[in-house]
Parts: sequence; structure tokens; C-alpha cells
Amino acid sequence: MDNLKCAEHLSDSPSTSMTLNADSAVVASHSRRRSVKVTNEAHLHHEHGRLVLGQLPVNRKRAAPSDRLSAAQWPSVLALSDKAIHQDIRCLDNMFVAQNITAVSGNYFLSIQTHITAKHRQQAVEWLLDVCKEEQCEPDVFPLAVSYIDRFLGQQNIFRENLQALASVCLFIASKVKAPQPLSASRIAYYTDGGVRLQEILSWEMLVLSKLNWDVSTSTALDFLDQVAARYSALHGLEGTCRNAVHRIQLGHYLEHFGKVFQYSSKNAWLASEE
Repeated sequence: MDNLKCAEHLSDSPSTSMTLNADSAVVASHSRRRSVKVTNEAHLHHEHGRLVLGQLPVNRKRAAPSDRLSAAQWPSVLALSDKAIHQDIRCLDNMFVAQNITAVSGNYFLSIQTHITAKHRQQAVEWLLDVCKEEQCEPDVFPLAVSYIDRFLGQQNIFRENLQALASVCLFIASKVKAPQPLSASRIAYYTDGGVRLQEILSWEMLVLSKLNWDVSTSTALDFLDQVAARYSALHGLEGTCRNAVHRIQLGHYLEHFGKVFQYSSKNAWLASEE
């Protein structure tokens, strides 16, 4: 066992601390602890933005209602056909019955109107169409406004200078019925270039509504075309063409058939489909 005893003393053995003395060892140990602390702080700072399960956000701002409504929550989905409207024959039958109640009786230029002619009506309707295009109104607004004009002229004789006021009021009412954002009376008066004042539109509104017996939710030619297109899918691609044809018909391009065309909306739709 004596041959296994080391004869070298500890003071004679080489240093294993990379020539660091006691003071240097303390400094190195402090540096290691500080680096660990800094690393932990950086890690905590990085993890600060993450929420632990069950932890509530502290500075989270609630989104405004307009932002939440405008944000797309899911991809767009095509609307399905409403069976109660497009597949029930009673709906179409009721539309035919309702149009008989509000039908224009014959050619009112020969029986009622003494101050305006078909040419004057056409000019007013053309102005109406220009306003609808400029304001990008819903497709149903224009034919509904024209139907109000014809129904009113079929009952009340007016002067020529009042025709634009009548057209303005009919557009005002139709936009309330059909448009998601109705046109204001002041906006419509702006398009008359001073021909019709704001107060005049508001006063004429009650007169027109009383003559229409407050029956303003009437079917138009586009409503009948919608029913037909739901039953015959081949007509879906012709909606734009049929809409333009309805506009030409209501502008008065078929005045030789006036008693037949303007009397019923369903006949307007039939002529549009024939085109």
C-alpha cells in the first residue's frame, strides 16, 4: 500500500482554476449569477405578452362596434332561395291579385291630364333614371318610383311645372321603401338644380301618399322577373338585360301599347323577357 501513496504535496500540484485566485473566483461567480438574472428577466419580458391559461388580459381594448361588424368572421356564403317566396305558387298569385288593385286605368293623357304629354313624362322619367344611376340606387327603386308617378297621374291632373316635383317625391318615397340608405330630400332637391325646393318635396310627400292610399309596397316588373327567374334557372344570366329592358319600357319606348304596358307590372316583365 505504500507504493500507492502520493509523495507530492498539495502546494506543489499545478492549479486547476485556470490561474484564477480566490478574488477572481468570487467575481466570476457573481458574473454568472448576474447573467442568469438578466437571462431570466429577458425571458420574463418575452413571456409578458403571453397569457397564462385562465389569466385575464390587463390592457386589452375592446374593439369598436363598427370594427367588429366590418370584420369578416367567415367566408361569404351564397344565400339560398327562400322556399316561402320563390317556390310557393300562392306568392305569385297574390302578386297578380295585388297589381289589379293598383293598376293604372288606361291612357291618362287622354282622360285626365290636360297640361302634360307623354313627352313631358318621358323627360321626367329620364331625369329620374339619371339620378338613380348617379346615386347607385337599388335596382327596384327606379321602377317603383315610376309606378308611383303613373298611379298619381292616373288620378290627379297637374301642371307641367309640377311634374319634376312629383318625380322627386316619388323617388323620395321609393328610396324609403327599397333602399337600405334612403336618399334625403335635400339630396334629391340638389339634383333639380333649383327647380324643386326642399320644403316643396316635403309638402308634396303627403299629397302623393294620400293619392296612393298609402299603398307603397307594390310589386314591380323586377319582382315578377325575380319570381320567373327562380322557376327557370336559364333566366339568371339575363337579369341585367331584363332590367335594362324594363327601364326602356318605363321610359315610354312602348307608348303605342300604353294601355297595356303601364297598366300592369307583370306585362312590363313579360315585354322585358321578350326582348
